[in-house]
Parts: sequence; structure tokens; C-alpha cells
Amino acid sequence: MPKLSFIDVAKPIIKQPTVPFSEGFPISSIYGFLRDHPNLKHAKDIYGNIFIKYDGTKSSRFPRTILTAHLDHPGFRWIADLDSTTSLFGIYGGINKSLLINQPVRIYNPINKNSNRSLRGLISKVNDSNKHRPTIEVSLKSKQNIKHLKESFCCLDITPLRLSGNRLHARVCDDLVGVGAALTTIANLSLSKTPTKVGILLTRAEEVGFAGILGALNENYLNKTDVYVNIECSSILAGAILGGGPIVRVGDRITVFDSDISSILTNCANNLQKRNRNFSFQRKLMDGGACEATPLIRAGYQTGAVAIPLDNYHNDGGTRLKAEIVDLRDVDNLIRLLTEFCLSQAPKGLSTDVVNRSIDSKMKDTFNRYIQNLRTQPILPK
Repeated sequence: MPKLSFIDVAKPIIKQPTVPFSEGFPISSIYGFLRDHPNLKHAKDIYGNIFIKYDGTKSSRFPRTILTAHLDHPGFRWIADLDSTTSLFGIYGGINKSLLINQPVRIYNPINKNSNRSLRGLISKVNDSNKHRPTIEVSLKSKQNIKHLKESFCCLDITPLRLSGNRLHARVCDDLVGVGAALTTIANLSLSKTPTKVGILLTRAEEVGFAGILGALNENYLNKTDVYVNIECSSILAGAILGGGPIVRVGDRITVFDSDISSILTNCANNLQKRNRNFSFQRKLMDGGACEATPLIRAGYQTGAVAIPLDNYHNDGGTRLKAEIVDLRDVDNLIRLLTEFCLSQAPKGLSTDVVNRSIDSKMKDTFNRYIQNLRTQPILPK
């Protein structure tokens, strides 16, 4: 059976508008995808996080690999109407507020009929305060458009999705590209009936401080015998190269991740590189931001992380707001890496033990090679 391509899986999801606590549009597209893949079982927790799993084996010897990604992106949520043509929206998530004045936006109301249609507005004022949530004032084009804005949210009026050669330009790459990569990985493993166990946790409201995954951890349904890999889009300003391959992310701005999982991911990447000259990867700390691997690792879960290099992080193009950019070759290589990692969890011998034995063996060989030099070569003259 031919494999699904990332772009076919992800395109309907990436083009959807989304902000923290208003992730309904991409979730609707994901449910459409799941209807086409009945082998993937799914459930929703009380916070709206989606848990998907594929059981290619019934053996309890193998840990399940859980891929995590988030469904939101920085944006604006309705607070109040100020007059007949102006509304106040709160800023949710990190965004360069100095670039917002006169920025066009699209306003969506998910509870209204024809909710996929948007209203056009313009940011006329930014209210920044250290004591309260920063807000924007949005001017609408006509008086009648002010009706029924409660529950509305607005997004930057930036191209939802455009392909240019190997580059994908989108209003929301972070983290809907990560969502698409996870779904492509699990769907292809399911279609090929690969004997492994994989899951995906898709979370809400990551951009306001990991609210969704903190909810999942609070519900205590995640298994500590599973292995977790967080997928993010991470700014190239932290030292990565767009087109240089996916990143094995050993840590973020807050903490470092599980060294064993990072070693296995690196070993998988090295193995892929040996078999395929077109495979490339990067291994970096990526401390330009924080990701959901941090709350997982702090809660005692075996967690590693990967990242897709991202340009124009959070739509910050320096002098103006722009679409975020990823390189499709990085994404395709990430899917190869995630697949390799999932397969590495299936052998009888735990992959952690295999990698650690290899590291120990190399260090032992090095010591044996140089032990006589250490013993016999003088450091200082007598």
C-alpha cells in the first residue's frame, strides 16, 4: 500500500485558524482524518485534548511511543465590544506587539452558522500592561458586523498556506506542521500494519504555558511505562538551519530532556544517515523557547523531543508580520526519524540498553587504547 504524503495529510489542518482555547477548526479537520482511518482509535479528555493510538501488537513487552504536539498558535480572543464598530480582544501567546498596529486580522466565530467565514478587521490600538493581559482594539468595516462576536477569536490576516518549491509558508506552522507530521507517521504505521504500538497526544492552549498538557497530566491517564517524544516547530534563531534536517532537541529554555531518549533518537538518526545519503539531521539544545517536553519530564515521564526548524517564528518577520516557513525536506526527514524511533521500541531488547551498551563499549575501547599512555607519559619533568 502506498504511503500517505505529509502534505496530503497536513494541508487541510494547517490552513485552519486557531488560537489558544479556540482550536475547533483544526480539531474538526483531524476528526475528518480519523474517520478515514478507523484503525486509529481516539478519545477526548475533559479539557479537549485528543489521544490517538495504534496497536500493531498486543505484547505488553514493548513500550508505546507517544508523540505529542499542540493545536494552537498565538492569537486574539474577544473580550468586549467598545462601540458599534470596535471590539477589544486579548492577546494569547507570544507575539511581537510592536508590529501589530494597522495589521489586518480575520475574525471567526465558531458558534455561528457558517462559522468558517471570517470578518475583516484592522488592529487600531495595542494596550500593553504589566498588570493585565495585553489587548488589541480591532476596528470592523461595518456596524452590522459587530453582532454576535461573543466567543469570537481573530488571527493575523496572513496567507493560510502556500507552497513554494521545498518551502511551506503558512500563518500557522507552529505547531500544526508538528500535528501533521505525527498523524502522517502513525497513519503510515497503521496502513502497513507494523507490529509496534504508537500514540499521539494533541493538546490545547500550549502557547499560554502548556495549559492543555497540564490538564492531561492532572487527569492521570498517561502511562509512565510509555516513551514520549514532543514535536515542535522551533525558531532557527536558536541556531538551527532551515533545510538542515529535523532537530534532535536535547533541551529547551527551561530544562534538558531524558538523556536515554535523546541518545536513542540520535542513534536512529545516525542509522538513517548511513542508509540514506539524503537524510540529514541536527542535534541542538534549542533554548529560544520552551516546549511540552518540560512538563512531561518534570512529571516523571520518559521524554525526548524533536523540532522542525522554523523561520518567522510566531509570524515575526523582523520588520513586519509574515507567514511562518518550514522546509518540507526537514518535515519528511522528521517523519522518517519518528518512524525509525517507533520501530526501535519494538525489539525484545530495549533500545535504551542497546544504545547505552554501544556508548559504554566505545568508551571502554578508548580507555584500553590509551591506558598505557596515561600511565607512562610524564606530565612534568622529574
